Parts: sequence; structure tokens; C-alpha cells
Amino acid sequence: MKIVVIGATGTIGKYVTAALQDHEVIKAGSKSADVQVDISSIESIENFYKQVGKFDALICAAGDARFGPLTSMKDADFDSLITAFVNWGMTYRDKCKSS
Repeated sequence: MKIVVIGATGTIGKYVTAALQDHEVIKAGSKSADVQVDISSIESIENFYKQVGKFDALICAAGDARFGPLTSMKDADFDSLITAFVNWGMTYRDKCKSS
């Protein structure tokens, strides 16, 4: 299978990628990977789909994580992660409509 791992070079992504060694894995990330993608940018996500082409599965292990007691976290701590997942969903929906 051709599997794309977003955040492949991160803490969790490295383990996910290693577990998929029997597959064709495309590593995607914001700085260093086979394909560069900014998960907070719809334009970057659209370019990502053009670069990668067809694939069988996508795993997302990316995002800004905030660590600490839940009671001390602010709304802004969750905003970037929520925005990224909404962007992926909208872009994927639009890609499916045009296919």
C-alpha cells in the first residue's frame, strides 16, 4: 500500500513510519520530509495533494501539542490544532467532489 504519514519526522510519526516498513511510505512534514506541507494552510494542503498523487491511506501524526494541566490551558492552545484538522477535512472534501 502507498501510505502517507503527515508528521513522519516527529516524535510519534517516527514510530508510525517504522511500523509501516513493509509498505511504500511517503513522509510528509513541515520542515524535513519527502514532501513539505503546512497543515495550517489550505493552499499548502492542496499543493500536497498535487505532489503526492493517488495514495491508499493517510495517517496524521502532526500538530502543535500543548502540555500541562487541562485546567491551565486556554482556548488558543487548541486553536491551531483544530484549524489544521478543519483545513484537512475541507480540502479532502473538495478533492473528492472534483474527482
